Amino acid sequence: MDLRHQWLRPAATLVGPILILGFWSTGSYVGWWPNAVIAPPAAVIRALWRLATSGQLALHTAASSGRLIGGSLLGVFTGISTASIVALVPAVGRIVRPTFDFLAPIPVLAWIPLFIVMLGIDGARIALIATGTGFILYSSTSTVIADTKVEYIDLARLYKKNRLQLLMRISLPSGAWVLFGSLRTALGLSWVLLLASELIASSSGLGWLIWDSRNFSRADEMMAGMIWVGLLGFILDRLVAAIQNRTTSWRPTFQGI
Repeated sequence: MDLRHQWLRPAATLVGPILILGFWSTGSYVGWWPNAVIAPPAAVIRALWRLATSGQLALHTAASSGRLIGGSLLGVFTGISTASIVALVPAVGRIVRPTFDFLAPIPVLAWIPLFIVMLGIDGARIALIATGTGFILYSSTSTVIADTKVEYIDLARLYKKNRLQLLMRISLPSGAWVLFGSLRTALGLSWVLLLASELIASSSGLGWLIWDSRNFSRADEMMAGMIWVGLLGFILDRLVAAIQNRTTSWRPTFQGI
């Protein structure tokens, strides 16, 4: 690779953030919006440092991370395992598929009152994330299994592989790229559901921090919380993407014309 390209690609990723920062700074300086509503960058940086050094940021991050990880893991396991069972046992599929097809279009946030009644507030947060994640992984896993190449199935039958072996050794591995892509989408939705759920009778979590700062006109802390959530989401997505690329390194990918 040309030496110029070695630094050009990383530098190109900074263009968007630099443009946003420039627009934000200019708007704050010339008064395009009230600083009490949209705090200037310097104030947000100071607020982020203040929250970090006081320990509040770590406290709220730990609370949100526990809920996000717990709900996401439950949703991923439920979605993939349900789709797998449906594929392995046709009788179960005839029972489960219509129910999932009926429930899937319902907005996930609409389940909040029902989850609170059944599971309490803390349980509702986990269930909300698990529901959103589970539906996405169920749908993608079902698609991956149904899209298994006929040649692979014929070859498996030639070697007398049973349905479980076909699922675990051919269908799911061949669709790993799609499943990881769905996982990344599900994690993005999980952040939305997490922050929304933390607005309900909560006293901890990044969603609560952002909402509480907004209610008491602490625009600097509100935007500091938003930036921190964006950074955490970006890091998590890059981590999953790295695992995706490493796990499916055998698969040729389109890098652009």
